[in-house]
Amino acid sequence: MIWLVMSVLVNPFGDFPLSDDWVYALSVKSILETGYFQFPALTSANVGPQVYWGYLFCLPFGFSFTALRVSTLTLGLGGVITLYALVRELGGERRTALLAALALAVNPLYFGLANSFMTDVPFLSLVMIALYFLVRGLRRHSSVDLVLGFFISFAAILVRQFGLVVLLAFAFAYLIKNGASLANLAKAIAPLALGTILHFTYQHWLIETGRMSILGEHSSIQQLLPASLSVWAVLTGKRLITIPMYIGFFALPFLCGFIPRKSIGFMSECSKSIRVFLIAFALLSLGGIWWTGKIMPLMVNVLIKSGIGTLTLHDTFVLGINEPAIPLAIAAFWVVLTLLAMAAACSVIYYVALASHRAIVEFLNPESRPITWSYTFFAVMGAAYLAVLMVLFIKVTLYDRYLLLFFPLFILLVSAVTLESQPPLHRTRVGLSFVLLILYAGFSVAATHDYLSWNRSRWLALHSLIDDGKVHPNQINGGYEFGWVLYDSKHVKKLGKVDKDEYMVTFGPVPGYTELRRYPFQRWLFLSESNIFILRRTSIDG
Repeated sequence: MIWLVMSVLVNPFGDFPLSDDWVYALSVKSILETGYFQFPALTSANVGPQVYWGYLFCLPFGFSFTALRVSTLTLGLGGVITLYALVRELGGERRTALLAALALAVNPLYFGLANSFMTDVPFLSLVMIALYFLVRGLRRHSSVDLVLGFFISFAAILVRQFGLVVLLAFAFAYLIKNGASLANLAKAIAPLALGTILHFTYQHWLIETGRMSILGEHSSIQQLLPASLSVWAVLTGKRLITIPMYIGFFALPFLCGFIPRKSIGFMSECSKSIRVFLIAFALLSLGGIWWTGKIMPLMVNVLIKSGIGTLTLHDTFVLGINEPAIPLAIAAFWVVLTLLAMAAACSVIYYVALASHRAIVEFLNPESRPITWSYTFFAVMGAAYLAVLMVLFIKVTLYDRYLLLFFPLFILLVSAVTLESQPPLHRTRVGLSFVLLILYAGFSVAATHDYLSWNRSRWLALHSLIDDGKVHPNQINGGYEFGWVLYDSKHVKKLGKVDKDEYMVTFGPVPGYTELRRYPFQRWLFLSESNIFILRRTSIDG
């Protein structure tokens, strides 16, 4: 009900693209119009099953971005419910499972991306569904559940290649639970081998059938490893601070309501060294934030200081002007959130260290070794995904949305490690968690509404120029997503070529251009009204 209410408040209706989702929508439109799946050449994700999922939602009324957003919102709700089921399957209390599910539902990145046709939420939902069946299969020795888990893992791989880390982690967990015999080794490795073969076969099929050019921008597994690794880039302090802080930000509402008792054997054994490390991390983080003068959001893409969604119009995205003035209340919100995220990051590192310590201690004991499979599953998966990100993003930008997968993995790791230490219900902790959940939900709804609102006005402005037939699309700089219109003419506009654009849609005035019309939209987050402008070039040189 909370998910549905949030979705209604946001109002996901509107036939317009958001961020990169127009690229994936091209494939959906191709299937609807021709029955032929044409791979979107501008993406590096596999994206296959998601395209057909969106196609199913477009069947009743034809193609629309509204239908595609509803398809993602449906999968997003499935991911929330699955996280609840996963925590319960691991033996967690209903309270713990409910906190985990609500924390995911109100997460600004997760909810914001669920209101688009981006691959992040479908991929994460498929991964969690696969994990549910794999965990269930391992716990209950159910071959049916394992097979279901494998097939859903394959679907996740065909959306994003990163899905291979699920099967890699399963291989480790299976061997620890059942022993490292030759027969078990073959059973553990077989799904990973099949998943890898599936990925390469899919790429080969795309190229051989002409669905994707061999010179396209699609990235294969071998491209994940650059020619030379830079140890300094991998171990850069910025990422070592940023990633735990984002995980802490994601998990903050959950952590406030989930505080285990202090009297845990393995916790007391290693608490002194861990505390020293955490104090050092906190001081380093504070020093880094003070030195750089940066606060949350520390990364780019979905979460920005003015809310959710990159401002992709030419004046903000390229020229760096007309960015919205941040109200004092929102600025204070980011300062407070930065401090809370840093504190939560310390808890994240603490729990990961505890899980690692417990796994090592129990693994060294032959009698307790089989029960460490669950810690191993989530720890190996998280470590493998982190390693891929660190290597892959040496050369390119690491976006905040790529860190979403760490959130459910952290929740599951904590749930597996501290089940016997969960305290009785405490009103203060639950009350604080409840307050944070409301704040996160309010921010997510308001910021996502604003993102959809200004994009809705942007497309009203663009259609007002195009529909009268007097202005050709190639004369308009409508921002990155305007590639949806220009792609049909095989001319995807580069945002930097402003001097050739007769018309421009912006957030404000631009030198060399004069205002023709403006279209108002409401900003819930700022409690104010803003405008989208149509400008026309007045100077020859731009």
